[in-house]
Amino acid sequence: MFSIPRLIFGGPARASLVQNYLRNPGAVVHAVLAALREFVITRGPTLAAVLIVAGVAWVLGRVWWRRRCHDRMASDARIVTVLAPPSVDPDGAAALYANLVGLLRPGWKRRMYGQPHIVWEYAFSHTGVALRLWLPGIVPPGMAERAIEAAWPGARTRTTTAKPPIPLTTPSGKSVEAVGGELRLARSEALPVRTDFPTDPIRALLAAPAGLGSHERAVVQILARPVTGGRVRRARRAARRVRAGLPVTVAGRLLDLITPHTGPRRPNTTAPKPDHQTVLENAAQDRAIVAKQRGPQYETRIRYTVATLVPADATPADRTSVREHLRGRGHAIASAFAAFSEHNYYRRRKLRHPIRAVAERRLAAGDLLSVPELAALAHVPTDETIPGLQRAGAKA
Repeated sequence: MFSIPRLIFGGPARASLVQNYLRNPGAVVHAVLAALREFVITRGPTLAAVLIVAGVAWVLGRVWWRRRCHDRMASDARIVTVLAPPSVDPDGAAALYANLVGLLRPGWKRRMYGQPHIVWEYAFSHTGVALRLWLPGIVPPGMAERAIEAAWPGARTRTTTAKPPIPLTTPSGKSVEAVGGELRLARSEALPVRTDFPTDPIRALLAAPAGLGSHERAVVQILARPVTGGRVRRARRAARRVRAGLPVTVAGRLLDLITPHTGPRRPNTTAPKPDHQTVLENAAQDRAIVAKQRGPQYETRIRYTVATLVPADATPADRTSVREHLRGRGHAIASAFAAFSEHNYYRRRKLRHPIRAVAERRLAAGDLLSVPELAALAHVPTDETIPGLQRAGAKA
């Protein structure tokens, strides 16, 4: 007949281990630690090497898979140039992006082939500004064109083969100098940016690159991809942590573990009552978080690049002067997005290889925005007097 330790632990060896632990806990713990130490010394380096190789292989495989999915979607990509109507409906952009949520693929297709994204572009040159929508080749022809013309009645579209917004090749005797950056949300993506404006919010953005030279180019890209499933659940978890006053980022959680609250908590101690202004701010923030989580969501990223041609034999001093000039224009473009600051705001980050980045139009991970937020960032300008904006004629 089996003893109670054998019935619980399933064997005489484990039963004897439990008996020894009950008789002399210190000796058993010391023996276990010694066995673990011996295992780490003998098997640790091999196990660590295997884990490192497996981790590196996983990261490289994920990068390769993302690039393969993007290259497949970017083949046969096209550019839809939007000609603004004489009068622009302010709600047209929200209608467009609500329509393009239909690009969402089933779950198994997203895991195997990825989710396609779109790119709204403001392309600036000495002739003016052009509005473009980049579409991957897997999007059915005519789908986005009809959605644009339905969102802005009177608008017209012109579809061409996709090309880099800033040419990658340069004429003989010339070289390219470029400055670029990315704009990312500074706070948790559960908090929204500003969407309610008395005037067109991109007015400052359209005025920032004014007066470009004949060899200067500037482009602002808003990359957007509809998301669902786990991506939305992760954002809702972040929203709950923000509303509870807990850290959202991994670094914040680690800091909380390293520096826990000190001192005993007394149940009878009453916390100080927050003032009226704090209560109003917290209530407004909670309403904004709930409103953002309602409805479709897009994963987005904003990039900008300013470039010009310089002689190939230019001196370092001349190149420094040109680079400072481009940096000033880039700072003006990035500063235009300060108008969207409210519960959340955008922070500028450095963009490596800016010309290649805007040419590839690659979207890996980004910030979550609602349809109204995306519509406030990427839309046809509502102002009737914009120099150089390509417009469509009035329809009969």
